[in-house]
Amino acid sequence: MEFVFIKVSDVFNMSFDQVFIAGQLKGQIGFVTPGKWKLFVNGSATADLEAIGERRGSNTSLTDRVVAFKGQLDKTLFDLHKDEVLLIQQ
Repeated sequence: MEFVFIKVSDVFNMSFDQVFIAGQLKGQIGFVTPGKWKLFVNGSATADLEAIGERRGSNTSLTDRVVAFKGQLDKTLFDLHKDEVLLIQQ
């Protein structure tokens, strides 16, 4: 069984109680649809998130994908420059 995961490169907490997470999506070609995901930092599960869906901009040359999740994410849980941060679809 192949996992669908996002190797996180950036996190944007939005004022309307959503968090946009950008990164390299692996294991899926189509759009990310609503569902449950788990955040792992250096192999340890740290948070459960609920995806709202993928957001696509007009710049199709970007390799990162952006997925919107409900709520906010405490960015003090990790350092994107040092830690391996993955989101794995449940």
